[in-house]
Amino acid sequence: METGRVTPRTNDIKLDVDNKSITSAFEVATAFETFFTNIPVSTTKSLKSSPDTALSLLKFNVPECNDTLKFRHVSSSDVIKAFKLLNNKKTNDNEMGHFR
Repeated sequence: METGRVTPRTNDIKLDVDNKSITSAFEVATAFETFFTNIPVSTTKSLKSSPDTALSLLKFNVPECNDTLKFRHVSSSDVIKAFKLLNNKKTNDNEMGHFR
Protein backbone atom coordinates (compact mmCIF):
# COMPACT_ATOMS: atom_id res chain seq x y z
CA MET A 1 0.00 0.00 0.00
CA GLU A 2 1.37 3.35 -0.99
CA THR A 3 1.28 5.99 1.73
CA GLY A 4 2.65 8.88 -0.28
CA ARG A 5 5.60 9.14 2.07
CA VAL A 6 8.98 9.19 0.45
CA THR A 7 12.08 8.00 2.23
CA PRO A 8 14.77 10.67 2.00
CA ARG A 9 17.58 9.53 -0.24
CA THR A 10 20.93 10.98 -1.01
CA ASN A 11 21.52 11.61 -4.65
CA ASP A 12 25.22 10.96 -4.62
CA ILE A 13 25.95 10.28 -8.27
CA LYS A 14 29.37 9.33 -9.51
CA LEU A 15 30.14 8.16 -13.01
CA ASP A 16 33.58 7.59 -14.48
CA VAL A 17 33.81 8.66 -18.11
CA ASP A 18 37.12 8.78 -19.96
CA ASN A 19 39.05 8.57 -16.68
CA LYS A 20 37.16 11.56 -15.29
CA SER A 21 34.68 11.40 -12.40
CA ILE A 22 31.48 13.30 -12.97
CA THR A 23 29.06 13.93 -10.14
CA SER A 24 26.39 16.41 -11.20
CA ALA A 25 23.04 15.15 -12.49
CA PHE A 26 23.44 17.29 -15.60
CA GLU A 27 26.88 15.85 -16.42
CA VAL A 28 25.66 12.28 -15.88
CA ALA A 29 22.63 12.86 -18.12
CA THR A 30 24.87 14.41 -20.77
CA ALA A 31 27.25 11.43 -20.61
CA PHE A 32 24.36 9.00 -21.18
CA GLU A 33 23.03 11.15 -24.01
CA THR A 34 26.44 11.21 -25.69
CA PHE A 35 26.88 7.45 -25.24
CA PHE A 36 23.52 6.56 -26.79
CA THR A 37 23.98 9.10 -29.59
CA ASN A 38 27.38 7.70 -30.58
CA ILE A 39 26.81 3.98 -30.02
CA PRO A 40 26.11 3.05 -33.68
CA VAL A 41 29.39 4.56 -34.84
CA SER A 42 31.42 3.30 -31.88
CA THR A 43 30.20 -0.28 -32.39
CA THR A 44 31.01 -0.32 -36.10
CA LYS A 45 34.53 0.99 -35.47
CA SER A 46 35.47 -2.32 -33.84
CA LEU A 47 34.63 -4.38 -36.94
CA LYS A 48 37.53 -6.07 -38.72
CA SER A 49 36.55 -4.37 -41.96
CA SER A 50 37.34 -0.75 -42.63
CA PRO A 51 35.57 1.54 -40.16
CA ASP A 52 34.80 3.86 -43.09
CA THR A 53 33.08 1.02 -44.94
CA ALA A 54 31.13 0.06 -41.85
CA LEU A 55 30.06 3.67 -41.33
CA SER A 56 29.08 3.94 -44.99
CA LEU A 57 26.95 0.76 -44.71
CA LEU A 58 25.35 2.07 -41.55
CA LYS A 59 24.49 5.42 -43.12
CA PHE A 60 23.16 3.74 -46.28
CA ASN A 61 21.00 1.15 -44.51
CA VAL A 62 19.80 2.93 -41.38
CA PRO A 63 17.86 6.16 -41.62
CA GLU A 64 19.32 9.02 -39.63
CA CYS A 65 17.45 9.70 -36.42
CA ASN A 66 16.92 13.36 -35.74
CA ASP A 67 15.23 12.78 -32.40
CA THR A 68 16.94 14.20 -29.36
CA LEU A 69 17.29 12.02 -26.30
CA LYS A 70 17.25 13.91 -23.03
CA PHE A 71 17.44 12.50 -19.53
CA ARG A 72 15.93 14.01 -16.42
CA HIS A 73 15.63 12.96 -12.82
CA VAL A 74 12.48 11.10 -11.84
CA SER A 75 11.42 10.15 -8.36
CA SER A 76 10.44 6.69 -7.22
CA SER A 77 6.82 7.88 -6.99
CA ASP A 78 7.01 8.92 -10.68
CA VAL A 79 8.11 5.38 -11.58
CA ILE A 80 5.29 3.83 -9.53
CA LYS A 81 2.76 6.14 -11.22
CA ALA A 82 4.07 5.04 -14.64
CA PHE A 83 3.71 1.37 -13.68
CA LYS A 84 0.15 1.98 -12.54
CA LEU A 85 -0.68 3.37 -15.98
CA LEU A 86 0.38 0.13 -17.69
CA ASN A 87 -2.45 -2.11 -18.81
CA ASN A 88 -1.77 -5.20 -16.72
CA LYS A 89 -4.11 -7.35 -18.82
CA LYS A 90 -1.78 -7.04 -21.82
CA THR A 91 1.35 -8.17 -19.98
CA ASN A 92 2.62 -11.73 -19.73
CA ASP A 93 3.89 -11.20 -16.20
CA ASN A 94 1.20 -10.63 -13.59
CA GLU A 95 3.69 -9.69 -10.85
CA MET A 96 2.98 -6.02 -11.40
CA GLY A 97 -0.45 -6.33 -9.82
CA HIS A 98 0.94 -5.26 -6.44
CA PHE A 99 1.41 -1.70 -7.73
CA ARG A 100 -2.34 -1.13 -7.92
